[in-house]
Amino acid sequence: MEEWVPCKNLWIEFVNLCVDTALKYLNKIEESINCLKEFPNSGSIPRYSILKKQGYRVVIVEKHLIFYKVNKENKTVIIYAIVDGRREYQNLI
Repeated sequence: MEEWVPCKNLWIEFVNLCVDTALKYLNKIEESINCLKEFPNSGSIPRYSILKKQGYRVVIVEKHLIFYKVNKENKTVIIYAIVDGRREYQNLI
């Protein structure tokens, strides 16, 4: 049986497009995290009171939420989770 090359090439183009899209999205997340170096308190306070009480802050990147805490003594930002904001994430953190 002969292989249909255009179909294979189309599949490769599709996979490359998916990889490019994923890398662009990952870059958005990385840029948001890097901004925390300069502006550690720029994130919002989470809507769930238990997360507020524990000192979490959150940065929204499209459909994802980046949960972090600021350690003022060490002057560091600790990323605890990156979750899909459409899910019930309260118990994931």
